[in-house]
Formats: sequence, C-alpha cells, structure tokens
Amino acid sequence: MKQTEHIISGVKAGSIAEEAGIISGDKIVSVNGETIEDIFDYQYLTEDEQVNLIIERENGELWPVEIEKDSDEDIGILFDNGLMDEYKTCHNKCIFCFIDQMPTGMRDTLYFKDDDSRLSFYKEIMLL
Repeated sequence: MKQTEHIISGVKAGSIAEEAGIISGDKIVSVNGETIEDIFDYQYLTEDEQVNLIIERENGELWPVEIEKDSDEDIGILFDNGLMDEYKTCHNKCIFCFIDQMPTGMRDTLYFKDDDSRLSFYKEIMLL
C-alpha cells in the first residue's frame, strides 16, 4: 500500500478539532494506531467515542491528540481532496467503452475513465 500524506486543509469553527488545537497544515499520521489510506478509513476509525490521533506538525513534531466524543459526532477536520487519496482510472481497453466513443473537444473531466468504486460510497458519506 502506498503511503499518502493527509494534510489538513482546515478545521471547522467551534469543532472538537479546533478545541484540541489542530490547525491547517497539520498532517494525520494515524487514527487509533492505524494508518489511513482514504476518507473511508478516516470516517470508520473516527466513529469511536475515544479517538487517538497522531498529528505531524509542519515542523515535523509528532503530537498525540486524545479525543472523547459522541459516536456520531464529527471531529471537524477538513481535507483538500475529499477522498484523501488519488482517483483510480480504468486501464481496460473495452471495445464498448462509452468514454472512448465520446466526440473530441469536450471538457477533459468527461474523458476520465473512472474505475474507482469508492466514489459511489463517497457520495453517500457527503450526503450524511
């Protein structure tokens, strides 16, 4: 598994993260002793009532943060990339691929061959 840096882009005002002193630019190293790959790991591991984060400050200092919260309470940490990981593209060469059959000259994002099943779950998380 590749190691991705999870840089915090912001903290919600009045949130647990703000009270704990977490700031923009901090990195999440681990949650409850486990490294996280993407937003799904983060969401799953932060559902507990006791959450232990290891935060890396911009100066490289590792800082343990212990959080007690309700099981359904959001910590209030924001990330630039909603998935906290790179999008995955399809490398198959299917003759029936609708992306390959699209006309040229449309916006670039329409030609992205999405092979990232996580995106369907991500939409559900964002609606909660």
